[in-house]
Amino acid sequence: MKVGFLGDFCPLIGSADSFQMVFNQLQESNIIKELSKNDFNIANLEMPITNNTDHIAKIGPSFKTDVESIKFLKALKINCVSTANNHITDYGLEGLINTRNNLDSNKIKYAGDWIKGDKNENYFISLESNEVKLAIIFCAEDEFNSKLFKNYGSYSSEPISVYNKINFLKKNHDHVIIYPHGGIEDFSFPTIEKQKLYRFFIDVGASAVIGNHTHCIQGYEMYKEKPIFYSLGNFFYPSSDSYKGGKNGLYVDFEFSKTEFVFEFSFFIQSNKNYNIELMDPSNTIEFKKEFIEISNVISNKNELEVLWLKYINSVKNSYLKSLFPMNKKLLAIVRRSGLIKTKFFQKYLLLIYNYVQCDTHRLNLLKSIKTYINEYPR
Repeated sequence: MKVGFLGDFCPLIGSADSFQMVFNQLQESNIIKELSKNDFNIANLEMPITNNTDHIAKIGPSFKTDVESIKFLKALKINCVSTANNHITDYGLEGLINTRNNLDSNKIKYAGDWIKGDKNENYFISLESNEVKLAIIFCAEDEFNSKLFKNYGSYSSEPISVYNKINFLKKNHDHVIIYPHGGIEDFSFPTIEKQKLYRFFIDVGASAVIGNHTHCIQGYEMYKEKPIFYSLGNFFYPSSDSYKGGKNGLYVDFEFSKTEFVFEFSFFIQSNKNYNIELMDPSNTIEFKKEFIEISNVISNKNELEVLWLKYINSVKNSYLKSLFPMNKKLLAIVRRSGLIKTKFFQKYLLLIYNYVQCDTHRLNLLKSIKTYINEYPR
């Protein structure tokens, strides 16, 4: 069985461009030749396929795409998608139902989303070829796709839940792959906690972990002789110019037998001039691969990984701090620079927030309490 894994499929195209024009240009992509060799190809569907105009209450952009974008999936030989991500519920329950119906009618396999009342759990896809059975579990970090907010959403990457799913699926599958959605956007490294989580999935029986979400390629490691790719980056995301690595992606190709597997990876780039997706020529990937290997080597060194994460925290901590204080940006800057942030009043406030976020019980209570004050569809 040959299976290809890719990252985020996010078909936001220019307002002046037609779906037909994009479709025609995508068909010229040389990556299609490689994807055509596989029995199955998997990508993350980063948005609902719907015409619904009512988006949910959330922070950040709300994404959706037209049913015509399914042509893009078919042109790119993608026959399986994950619906476990932080945008799939952007347009509510109607948007999610529309997405399911559109994928069903086009015979594209999907999993990762749930709706209260579903007869069957929809957290995995089961694939079979040449007597090999493979299960792929789709899950995501909890954001506005969380069950805390509504009676539908994405399956969580919470470890106990995934552990139980792996145990169940290994009873009648030769391999189980985890395809999680999460991590720091536009940052080339996983956090220590993310590394612990993905390694735990291997510890409890997964054959591999293939991550996505960060809109840039992160490194990979071999852990207990099993591969962990922390993020494949974007697959198709034409409007990703705001991400420094948004045009580059990683393609991982697996070949499974009943008892083992082999894999290889290659790099591709989304053109800035049109909508082509081109595999990089080996002669042009030397420097790119060198950088990827350097990133991957850091991942195996806990101390280096911690230093880089703390460096990132220092670059964003003021933004996080601002979100905790409902005051003007300039006023907050004055408070911070004057040293008032270290006074007893502010210190007690920060300790309170810290405890509410750190403690599982307090965090859940805080989230549920806040939810009671949030309107579902503010206009």
